[in-house]
Amino acid sequence: MEPATEKPSFESSLTVSTSGLENEFFKIVVDPKTGVIVSIFDKELGRELADADAPHSMNQLVVKHAKTCRLKTPTRTKVAVGQTGPIFASLLITSQALGCPQVTQEIVLHAGVKRVDFNNRVLKDSTPLLELYIAFPFKAADPKFTLEGSNSVIRPFEDQLPGSNTNYYSV
Repeated sequence: MEPATEKPSFESSLTVSTSGLENEFFKIVVDPKTGVIVSIFDKELGRELADADAPHSMNQLVVKHAKTCRLKTPTRTKVAVGQTGPIFASLLITSQALGCPQVTQEIVLHAGVKRVDFNNRVLKDSTPLLELYIAFPFKAADPKFTLEGSNSVIRPFEDQLPGSNTNYYSV
């Protein structure tokens, strides 16, 4: 073995800034003031995946007070570049919300992998009667998805009893 005379360089399709991140498959645009995802563009399909007309944004935390049904979204939002390198890159969005003094959301893209990872960590205090949701309004005509719950894998609408709740799922 011999010591390297030059620092090695690695080719990567990943770019990241406080307004979004991109790889060869996706371009994700984030509003740097609110931290919400404005767009997830699939380059391979040539189409937008996030529904801009939905009442909430992609990966947005929504807090609902059970008694009043009032909805609150995070405040004091900061967007920062997370990890950067030739293998993956991430954006870190930190904020606070009603009953949640610490909210950390990380969006991750990998080089060479057609996948978007959403890592959401929420510290909830003991404020009673609060329901927490994270919105994923995909723009799709006939959506089908599978999710993992407690000791189960569920295909919504297919694996449920008629008349059961299909509005919200715990994952």
